[in-house]
Amino acid sequence: MSSYSFVSKDSIEYLNIEITTRCSVKCPMCPRTVFPQFLNSKLDMPVSLVNHLNFSDNLKKIYLTGANGDPIQHPNFHSFLRALKNTTKAQLNINTHGSFRSKNWWENTLNILSKTDHIIFSIDGLEDTNSIYRVHAHWRSIESAVKLSAQKLQTTWKFIIFKHNEHQISKAIHLAKSWGVAYFSLKRSDRWSEPYWPKDNVSDWMEHLRPSEDFVTKDYKDVEGPYSLKRKFNSVFNINLRTDSLPLYMQQMKVGETQVGN
Repeated sequence: MSSYSFVSKDSIEYLNIEITTRCSVKCPMCPRTVFPQFLNSKLDMPVSLVNHLNFSDNLKKIYLTGANGDPIQHPNFHSFLRALKNTTKAQLNINTHGSFRSKNWWENTLNILSKTDHIIFSIDGLEDTNSIYRVHAHWRSIESAVKLSAQKLQTTWKFIIFKHNEHQISKAIHLAKSWGVAYFSLKRSDRWSEPYWPKDNVSDWMEHLRPSEDFVTKDYKDVEGPYSLKRKFNSVFNINLRTDSLPLYMQQMKVGETQVGN
């Protein structure tokens, strides 16, 4: 007879929940776009399921970070948030492209969340470049959402580096700071490896998006300094906009000698 070993509920401190496969943008390197035949793009987790998750008191953080969808596209997103807040004291972390929701919708969202919760906005460039990768993204609704979020709780601008936006990193950092954003996260994409793609999907657009080698192959393991930077999977670097100056290694990578601290 086969035996199975399960993770103890009490040992789980971090949990990601995929609540929907819906998304209103069409990123060219997203599995939704590359492999549409394998994905039902209108699947939603029932809100009632939250009542059966039986979270442990040891749970510290819940991430609503869709691998195949954007969590704010769930048709009952507010009900889902309320159910989570009524069930657990864990911090909620929402990762979204931030488009197409109204000011009133965001105000309702923020009234449900706590000051200790966290929203991460995936914005890959400025108004003229963000929609090159985040196809169909809507800048005005993103700007409104970020500004509202930054007034209420922890807010991060996550910036994936591409060829068309690498020259805008300094400007994006300044803009994020002017909007009241607390953290700016630079991310190198992990999707440049050819085995990730079927041969017939490796096309000109992939090279069109590929940033310069500084942002693809450079090893940052030895980067040190008095900065609030955290290396995550050797690809994500977080800047605390309230305290930090732009790190030297970013200055050397064509980012510019911009000061982002006070």
